[in-house]
Amino acid sequence: MPLPVLVRRHALALILLGATTALSAAETPRLTIYRDTSDALFSATSDGPVESGYAMVSEARTLKLQPGHQTQRIDALPPLLDPQTLSLQDPSKAWILRSSQLLPPPGNPSLALQGQHVDVIGDNGQVLAQGSLLPSRSGLTVKDDQGGIMLIEHYAAIRSTALPATGASLQLDLDARRAGSVPVILGYATRGLGWQALYQAVLTPDERCHMQLDAQASIGNRSGRDWRHVEVALIAGTVNLDGGHDARPVMMRMSLAKAASDTLPGQSSLDAYRRYQLPSAVDLPDQSITQLPLYPPQTLACQRSIEVDLGPSVTGRTHPALELLPVNTTPDVDSRLQFTAPENLPAGRIQVKTTDSQGVLQLLGSSRLDDTASGQPVELTLGRSFLLTARQQRLGSRLERAHQQFDEQFEVRVDNAGNAPASVQIIAHPQRWSHWTIIASNAYARQEGPQQVRFQVKVPAQGHAVLHYTIRYQWQPGDLPASDGVD
Repeated sequence: MPLPVLVRRHALALILLGATTALSAAETPRLTIYRDTSDALFSATSDGPVESGYAMVSEARTLKLQPGHQTQRIDALPPLLDPQTLSLQDPSKAWILRSSQLLPPPGNPSLALQGQHVDVIGDNGQVLAQGSLLPSRSGLTVKDDQGGIMLIEHYAAIRSTALPATGASLQLDLDARRAGSVPVILGYATRGLGWQALYQAVLTPDERCHMQLDAQASIGNRSGRDWRHVEVALIAGTVNLDGGHDARPVMMRMSLAKAASDTLPGQSSLDAYRRYQLPSAVDLPDQSITQLPLYPPQTLACQRSIEVDLGPSVTGRTHPALELLPVNTTPDVDSRLQFTAPENLPAGRIQVKTTDSQGVLQLLGSSRLDDTASGQPVELTLGRSFLLTARQQRLGSRLERAHQQFDEQFEVRVDNAGNAPASVQIIAHPQRWSHWTIIASNAYARQEGPQQVRFQVKVPAQGHAVLHYTIRYQWQPGDLPASDGVD
């Protein structure tokens, strides 16, 4: 009988490889969770299911069949399940599916107890009816042990030893060849589950740069369902999810579950992606973030640097630019950290910390980390320096059309308000043309590709250092339009 309260039914064309009276609880589901780089799953200011993330689910259920035509229902499915991905495997070949519908989560407690044995309690505490709760358009419909039907309009409470069904339900209209309990394997995809790597790098206080790198997998579950004792595989890499949804701006509470493990995930390839299989089954409560070790902690060599980037590079010019270009007069002075990836590092967030004079860990900076293969360099910007400041100015320029060249002079001053000297790298990006040369400089100039040159200066404590350099641009006849000139 159709239930008008369930307004979001989906008629399904199940991929039948086979399944409701209710089903038994699922056995050890298997989750394949894909990386999610959004903040929705990992925010402490959200509540309820979140349409972000993606996971593939495979779980075993048991159908309790009676011979002939019947309706079965699979309960406790996540509310963000993608109905187009549903499939059933029927190893027993014990039944034939006629049709199926995906039902949204029940809107009231009586719907959540359909098919269960209940006691209906009246206002004065007396039992009005006992039996199996049936679908009803209004009130309650109860079938007693003798097959009698009672319709109840007014009642105070429903008592049952069964747990109410939660989440979405899959209702199946089928014909069974025989009676008995038969296994089925249910497969589908759902939103609300995702993971990302979380790294902590703790710098040692010695003069040489060393750090301890700790890597964890952070799994967010906002699927609307608890996942108990599940086998989990994590997929690293950017998978194209056609028709993906944006995360909804919802408010939620967050519980943090941090799991300990004596062993680490096993790694393998999955086509062009990386697969991490957790070594044992885990619990992923709804509205939780679970952190599990991804790699053992490792001590690594690193490099610290202070960089002044004078401005963005410009590419794709079709002719030399001889007009007056803007100058970044107050470039940022950034604290940087570099190290070599000791393992394949999936994309995620990395926090860099150090201990203060009292031995307490303090944050130096947090940054996004892209997918990085083992042995590749990792370069991070930790933050902007407070003690070091920089100023840049153009000192002059000169155009020589007869020689097809343009010279430009700059000055960069770096001030140090700290009590220790600093080595500062200054990065310039020649912007006027692709053919250029540093013809004068009071510091060593190292060209790094066609769009960048790097200088290094020593800045004394409580003092300053000044970089002067001249860059020459040159071009071939015909590169420069006859109308170009210097403003």
